[in-house]
Amino acid sequence: MSHILRAIFGSLYQSSDGATARNIEAGPSVTDEPHNVQSVTYKKRAPLEASLTSGLSEFRDEFNEEYYILPANDGRTALLFPSTFLSEEADGTVIFGETRVDDDDPRERLDAVVQIYGILAEHDTFHPRIVKYLGTTNSGYRLERLSHSSIGLDLQCPYSHHNDVVLALYQRWALQMLSALDHLHQKNIFLNNVGNNLWLRVDYSIAIANMTSAGCTEPLISGRKLPPMVLESSWAADADDPGSVKNDLFDWASWMFALMTGNKDPLLMHMGIEGHVTSGTEDFDKHISLCHDVSLGNFDAWPQLDEKLLGSVILKAWRGEYESAGQAMQEAKDAIRACGHELSKEHGDEIVTYDWQQEFEVTTIDRWGPKLRLRQADSDQR
Repeated sequence: MSHILRAIFGSLYQSSDGATARNIEAGPSVTDEPHNVQSVTYKKRAPLEASLTSGLSEFRDEFNEEYYILPANDGRTALLFPSTFLSEEADGTVIFGETRVDDDDPRERLDAVVQIYGILAEHDTFHPRIVKYLGTTNSGYRLERLSHSSIGLDLQCPYSHHNDVVLALYQRWALQMLSALDHLHQKNIFLNNVGNNLWLRVDYSIAIANMTSAGCTEPLISGRKLPPMVLESSWAADADDPGSVKNDLFDWASWMFALMTGNKDPLLMHMGIEGHVTSGTEDFDKHISLCHDVSLGNFDAWPQLDEKLLGSVILKAWRGEYESAGQAMQEAKDAIRACGHELSKEHGDEIVTYDWQQEFEVTTIDRWGPKLRLRQADSDQR
């Protein structure tokens, strides 16, 4: 199962008895089951402004199991609140529960996130690839509500199934993420969470919703590492480190590689292994060792995808060869133009070859909730 924009490696690691030991995530991430939020946010577990009515309540999400997102009853905004939220009284008093032992209190991070949004607001520039922040609430803060929150993908990957429209969509998302990162980096803000919780606008362009791991250099705001990923770069934020351009671009490369290949693990590809490795085996130990080498900057045998899959750009981002997201974006544009696509002169991160709303649709096809899919059945023959 593939989720938008969460590249989860399907059971790459398995225990020796065949049971899944853990799922492995690459740079991209959204909730495995965004609709599970409903089971933990009902009546007393939701802010007073939240809507749990059918239709509106389809728009929900969770960030790193620390924060929940529900639509506000105004129909235009979304509410973020900590997972420790218990209830809100009529007078605005909010009651929170205790965190688990050794867990950070998610409320403590909210002040830093609001401060980062404040830095963005100081520049008075709205970037369409970043979900708008609309101020604080009694229990958290408010965001603009887009057409779709984190949803699933019902699309074949370009690596194994040639489809011009799907490939162009992923190329488009690659540019849009680089555009957002360049915007943040110019303001000394680092995401530390690339591909995690991306929402969709009505034209199926992406927007970053999750800023809870972001860091900043002026003023100094520490970034955060996510829970263990398949690949962690040697530039990953740690302690008082706010993050870096190279780390965000490394994560961008891992996210884009996962989208293009249908969640293949680049290290297993290097090892010549398809699928998963089983715990307790030599291959498992070798994979763990390679992951460690990557985190120390001692690995350079990356698989390179075809140029139309942005192979060179991904490779250079993994190697830390870019000094800015804008530099990577320019080379990605060159590769995309070489595929015959036209880019918008007004929005440099937009491919105008297709009418995206005519090519794709969001529909609920199984119990996992809404998924993005091709609108026409014969489209996969292109």
